[in-house]
Amino acid sequence: MFIGMTQSPLSAVALLDSLNLGEAEIAAYSSEHKVLVVTTVGDEIKLVDASDLSDLSVVDSLGISQYGSSAQGVDVSGGLVAVAVANKTNPNSGRGEVVFFQLSGEGSTAAMAAIGSVPVGSLPDAVSFNHDGSKLIVANEAQSITAATDAEGSISIIDTSSFDPISSSNSASTFTHNELTFGSYNGQDVKLNLQGVRISGRNYAQTGLGDGDAADAVDFTGTLDAGQPSTPATVAQDLEPECIAVLGDRAWVTLQENNA
Repeated sequence: MFIGMTQSPLSAVALLDSLNLGEAEIAAYSSEHKVLVVTTVGDEIKLVDASDLSDLSVVDSLGISQYGSSAQGVDVSGGLVAVAVANKTNPNSGRGEVVFFQLSGEGSTAAMAAIGSVPVGSLPDAVSFNHDGSKLIVANEAQSITAATDAEGSISIIDTSSFDPISSSNSASTFTHNELTFGSYNGQDVKLNLQGVRISGRNYAQTGLGDGDAADAVDFTGTLDAGQPSTPATVAQDLEPECIAVLGDRAWVTLQENNA
């Protein structure tokens, strides 16, 4: 469902149109190409004609299964589209990719072509371009599922300044990637907790434990639930980047599970 603001002193909200995309999750808009790029809960990306916001329609559906298991996030800058894709074998802990597409055309004649991918950290989630599209910030969430598969959260910065919107030979192979990790915070769990950053210090020993349900009462003597053992997790494993905001040359990344 898409809504728009009417022009009134009270800025009333009115429904402009709705479109059934199945399990739509995240949308990004290109004003240059008058389209929405929408992720679904699966391995498809929907390209939506948004030239008339009261008459939305699907232009194309593109599969991303060759790159991974599911699309986690999307952003658009001009004619460049970035889609975060989870690892196909180990979605929560395996290293994922950001797949890049180039937009062409406008509205109902728009098209989107893959120009390659860049490997990033574990479970890339939110992606966000800076103001001029020269850099992309990626929140690599690295969710903890079991003690054996708790990867480290991280933040990727991809330099996309080589992209030329009028060229037909763009390739993601010309982009460069820098990954910021949290290893320097290891051993500071007590300090961070006192500052309000939630560090549980636990890797859960069984699938289904540590997923936030009522059975997950943790004490800090090293036991979980009814005597289930847990092993220490580093701070870098515990921190899980989630969402991003960018302004100028600065970026803010939330750590949802860590209250930070």
